[in-house]
Amino acid sequence: MKNEINVAIGRNGEIIHNCSGTHRIVLAYLLGIDKVPAIVNIWHKKYIDKIKKDKKNITPKTAIETILDEYKKSN
Repeated sequence: MKNEINVAIGRNGEIIHNCSGTHRIVLAYLLGIDKVPAIVNIWHKKYIDKIKKDKKNITPKTAIETILDEYKKSN
């Protein structure tokens, strides 16, 4: 996909923005849009290892769901 917002997942599951789509993220924030599509293109190995301990069958979908669940709990 061309010109999509790209993010990385850090060692603790944090979403790290990596400069692609900065203007779109800022505009979404200013407009009160709380969800924007993004592509996760880098996963920290320590985070994947942590998720593997908790779940036997790990997929990108289950990893993202875990991140979103943790985010919802913290906010």
